[in-house]
Amino acid sequence: MTLTVGTFSTTIPPGSFKGSKGSAAGPFKFEGTINGVALEVKIALTNTGLRQYSLQAEASSASLTGTTNPVPVTLTIGDDTSSTSINAEIRS
Repeated sequence: MTLTVGTFSTTIPPGSFKGSKGSAAGPFKFEGTINGVALEVKIALTNTGLRQYSLQAEASSASLTGTTNPVPVTLTIGDDTSSTSINAEIRS
């Protein structure tokens, strides 16, 4: 999975997400450090009929230099890619 938020991009290796015990539908969570950036990423199913998911991400020590709201966000999982813009809380 590759997550790009403004000027920051990171790839979370396959097999890094952990799911809820007893649930194949998740939610799935990654907590760890990649290239010096502490990450917490959660993917949860929001609509089973439409197979829609939500993504929540929080990072510490990520460089967002030059990033302003609204922030472009791109998520790539395998060969599926989706983009949107959000208003992010950017702290120095």
